[in-house]
Amino acid sequence: MLFNDYWSNVKKEIEQELLALVNHLTGLIQKNAPVATDALAPSFEPISEFRPARAFIGVGSPLWFGQGGYGAYMELGTKPHWAPIAPIARWVEQKIQPHVLAVGVEFSTGKALPARAGTKKLRGDARQRAIQAVARAIQVKIAQKGTEAKLFVKRSLDELGLQSTLVLATDEEPYYEIDIAAWLEARLPAILDRVNA
Repeated sequence: MLFNDYWSNVKKEIEQELLALVNHLTGLIQKNAPVATDALAPSFEPISEFRPARAFIGVGSPLWFGQGGYGAYMELGTKPHWAPIAPIARWVEQKIQPHVLAVGVEFSTGKALPARAGTKKLRGDARQRAIQAVARAIQVKIAQKGTEAKLFVKRSLDELGLQSTLVLATDEEPYYEIDIAAWLEARLPAILDRVNA
């Protein structure tokens, strides 16, 4: 085999390894993403670009940061702040609906009951008032305590044994920079075995 052909085969095998890595990482991030919203996990997609002088792989999401993005806030948590009520109310309507749509009290314990015998379903304005009341309570808690960091991306990187550094640049969105050289060094014997076979 000519050296150029050999090197071309090594590069192809490395690209295949990198594609497999980014697809595996994407799957782990989707699995580990908080289920607080249904949109975040499936929004993560693999990104890859292979050019003669440069190879780039990554995992991205339009919901990570920026206009309407909240993924980075889920990952890193937030300091106490006054969150906008509309997204919280939408979340309450989607996630806490069974508890908000029905009101009842179990007389022996004094606990609120979900929709079942002895409860009254809320409709119309009463339903909207209940949703807004829960949303405002969450808004006040965020204003007092902030939100907890979920670190689902970091956990995914750690599960694959990837060394990473969180980059918090003031003019960019936060991201993890991965030391891919260390990962490739560990994979190189297997790559060369496949090329030499």
